[in-house]
Amino acid sequence: MIYNFYIFDGSGNNLFALKKEKGDESNKLLFGFLFTMKSFSNRIAPVLIKEHNFFVCSTSAYQLVFMEMPTSVKFVIICSKDSTRNNDYYKQVLRDLYRTVYVEYHVKNPVVEPHATSIDSLLFREKVNDFFTKM
Repeated sequence: MIYNFYIFDGSGNNLFALKKEKGDESNKLLFGFLFTMKSFSNRIAPVLIKEHNFFVCSTSAYQLVFMEMPTSVKFVIICSKDSTRNNDYYKQVLRDLYRTVYVEYHVKNPVVEPHATSIDSLLFREKVNDFFTKM
């Protein structure tokens, strides 16, 4: 079950949230957490680990899945714990979401400003919902 899905730009601005929340305090806290976790993993991870753009943080109640794309766009899924789904599964899900939804319905959208501060397209929201429904 997907609780929420977020897209952040490289500067930490929340471009999209599947379930919009009042105020942006939680968005700032979430981005701060992601920034801290990425910095932490870069410092403690062995030098042999080259991929610092993906991590999963689990609690007893939920999982937070994070992936930074080559364009510095950050995707975050907050979902229920599912022991049958491993990290490779979530990596593929986020790559597919980036390729089939984000690129097709946001990046290639001719009406979107190149440096838009949010994704307001109803079609984009619908496609994200469809993607997670089929997941």
